[in-house]
This record gives sequence, structure tokens and C-alpha cells, in this order.
Amino acid sequence: MQVVLVGGIATPSVYAIDYAKRISKNGFLVLTYDLYGRGYSNVARTANDERLFVSQIVDLLFALKLEGKRVHFVGASMGA
Repeated sequence: MQVVLVGGIATPSVYAIDYAKRISKNGFLVLTYDLYGRGYSNVARTANDERLFVSQIVDLLFALKLEGKRVHFVGASMGA
């Protein structure tokens, strides 16, 4: 089972490190990432809106060959 931990507008992915360690100890594959323009991610040269953030995670799941698999999302702030 896969778990994606998503930060928010002012929350970079580093917030999730302790959570990711705990969750992975229970056999889950854990993915954390920074939304465009947050944390260590580059700023996108387009509107920072819902469409951008949805396409970001969809592209990431496809790149990791996780499309079609059950993925649980856990969010903080805007990611909630």
C-alpha cells in the first residue's frame, strides 16, 4: 500500500520525515514531495492553482509506475 504525504502552502515536505518513518515501519511505501514553489521545489512558470498541483501528483505517480494502484493521501494545510 502506498501513502503520499503532501505539505501545504507554507509547509515543505521535511515536515513529514518523522511521519514517513513511522508509517514505513508498518510496511507502507511512503512518498513525500514538495509542491511546486514550496520547500526545495522550483517555482512553476504558470498559475499556482489546483490544476497545477493535481497534474504534479498525477505526473509523479505515473513516473513512479504507481498509476492504477491504491494510494492514500495525507495532507497538511492546503494538502488536507
